[in-house]
Amino acid sequence: MSSSAKLRQIRLGVRAPEAPQPASHGAGIEGVLPLERQAGVDVNRIRRNDPDWIMIGGYDKTIMHLGEEAMRREFDRLLPAMQSGRYIPSVDHQTPPDVSLSQYRTYVSLLREYAARCEQDGAQ
Repeated sequence: MSSSAKLRQIRLGVRAPEAPQPASHGAGIEGVLPLERQAGVDVNRIRRNDPDWIMIGGYDKTIMHLGEEAMRREFDRLLPAMQSGRYIPSVDHQTPPDVSLSQYRTYVSLLREYAARCEQDGAQ
């Protein structure tokens, strides 16, 4: 099954920071979104515990208004999960209203840059 087909099968999961994913596997749930950084979710820890879990979220949206360097540090933090595949970094629900269009464009540009880096590294 292709990665895009797998992503279409994502089901909503629980919001608990370190919820045990294996219990939900038997129910046909293969992933979770959103993953809320403000709730203490650590996508790298989840990835270490379950390499096949599909994840979307985990990006700390509270730093987006701080500029490119802060956003770059956040992508650096998420890079191990990104490189493992089956993970798309994003804000949990929506971009905060204090983030300007210019700052959001920086976020999108960095997302593309880091995603391209993962493609070069052969992420799934």
